[in-house]
Parts: sequence; structure tokens; C-alpha cells
Amino acid sequence: MSKRPQPLSIPDDQGFWDINDCRDGYLLLFNWQNRVLAAYSLLDGVLRQIPSPLEAVREYYILSSPGERHGSFRLVCIHADGLKVRPVVFSSNTGEWQVLPWTEAATINKDHPEDDKQCLPPTPGRLVNGRIYWTRYDYLIVLDIATLQFSSMDLPPFMDGQKSFVLGETHDEKLCMVCAIDAELMVAVWVWRADDDRVERWMLDKKIELGEILVLKLVAINHGFLHLHLMAIQQPNIVPLCSLFSFCLEKAELKKIFALYEYELERSYPYIMPWPSSLMCNKVNPRIEGA
Repeated sequence: MSKRPQPLSIPDDQGFWDINDCRDGYLLLFNWQNRVLAAYSLLDGVLRQIPSPLEAVREYYILSSPGERHGSFRLVCIHADGLKVRPVVFSSNTGEWQVLPWTEAATINKDHPEDDKQCLPPTPGRLVNGRIYWTRYDYLIVLDIATLQFSSMDLPPFMDGQKSFVLGETHDEKLCMVCAIDAELMVAVWVWRADDDRVERWMLDKKIELGEILVLKLVAINHGFLHLHLMAIQQPNIVPLCSLFSFCLEKAELKKIFALYEYELERSYPYIMPWPSSLMCNKVNPRIEGA
């Protein structure tokens, strides 16, 4: 049985540390004062410092696939400069950074020639099933992590009363988008899938009523579960608590996870923890299979 990870202790003489990403069993920590990166394994309790990239990157995504050896990870960063952008990738196996060639905005946005401003929007992207998505007006900019190639795709049709939306994946790992429709106290679920003519496009999967609930913020979609903050009742001279809920898109079930102050929830990173390798059954090995 794997040991329980201890609370993370990091040097406090290097300034302020912040959580930059949380994925695949890793916390990515960033020291804004000294521009120092570190990866912390939630399963092993191991902290590994990462050399700073030479380029002034703007986003960080830590990745560790099941096919990689234990303790291995990649760090994909984004370097944007006006009308061009490129990935910058760190490998824990080599301990080195790789800087990819520039991609021009005109190449990415060829289906949207009217958009000739900055290549990427100021808000960070969202990593879903091996691709990073950025919202750019009425379309998405996409980076495929496997090929490190940029492309673009359309957003779903706009719906009356639509406000915020988040990208994620369904329980069967299809790309989906959930939009809040405040006027009707519901959310609309769009799924990227093939239609009757086998053409992949956004299709409205369902509308789900939330009841008499005031949605404060849609946070993320992980494996078919929508995480959202719910508005607390305001009371004079009292700092209100906000609740983090998990909403199953398939069964339309709402469950409360915990309640924190709003400023604490803003720094939360909900995700599904992978199984420790010691608890995984190896069906290929006949010695384990017959045990």
C-alpha cells in the first residue's frame, strides 16, 4: 500500500509560492519573485525543482501520461509575441527545454481573417484531453499537445441569455462545453461529436435546470462532472461562505463538496486524483493474474 503524502513543505526564504497547475497527480508551483518552478508529486510526496525557461512564457501545463515511466512528466508552456505564438516544452527525463518554431496568427486564424489582433486572448487556455483551447471571440484556438500544432475551431451557436461557459470532457471523454443561462436558471450542455452525416460539430446535448440556485461561477468540467461555486446569502458584517458543488451532467445530480470563503475558492483546483500504481491490477503479467 502506498504511503499517505505528507503536507507539502517548501522553502520560505525564496519568496511567495503559488499553485500554477494541478493535473495528473502533480502540483505545479511557481515562485513569482524569483521565477522558480517546482513540481510536487501528490502520490509520492516528492518535490522537484525545474529550471526556468529562457523565454518569457505566459502559461504552464504539467502533464504525466500513464505510458511514461514513474515520476516522469512534461511541462508545456506558451510563448506569445503579438501575431505569433510557439510552445516551449520541458521534459523531466532530459531536464532540458525545447523551443518550437513560431506559428503566425494568420496561419491559425485562416478561417477568421477579420481577427488580426493579438494571436492569443489575455485569458489562459483550458487543457482538455490532450489539447489546449483558448476562446477568441466566436471561435477557439487549439494546440494539440501530441503534435504541438495550432489550429482553430468554431464555438457553438450563441443562445439567448447565455453568459459564462467552461470547456471540459464528458464521462466518455468527448469534448464538451457548459454554458450558464441566467435568465432561465439552467445550463446548456454542448458536445463535440459526429452528426448523422458523420461530420463532427457542436451539438446541443441537453439543458439542465438548476432550480432556485444563484450560480456564482462555473469552475471546470472533469470527466462529466461540472464544478461550480454557489452564491452564499449576504449578511451584514459577516464574510459569507461560498460552497463548491459537483454536478453530474449525466445523472443531473448536485452534491456539495465543501464550503470556503470566496477568496479561498478562487485559489482551488478541483481535479480527479489518479489511482496509485500499487493499487492498479496488471492484467498482462501472468504471475499477477494468477495470484
